[in-house]
Amino acid sequence: MISVKYLKKAGRRMKFLNKLKFDKDDFEIANSLSKNAKLSFKELGCIVNMSSSSAYQRTKKMEEEGVILDY
Repeated sequence: MISVKYLKKAGRRMKFLNKLKFDKDDFEIANSLSKNAKLSFKELGCIVNMSSSSAYQRTKKMEEEGVILDY
């Protein structure tokens, strides 16, 4: 069962992410990197169905905006 406290945190997190224009592809990239931070951008692009350069650009954008803090 999900607690109310968790839902409140998730709500704040979603507001933060919406402010950053965080879309489905960004979420998939962050989720994939959280599972395996050693993925190459080519592998990451294949997982999320985009080019390696797009995966790189989105990852760097999330690093600059503070969504990705550490690997």
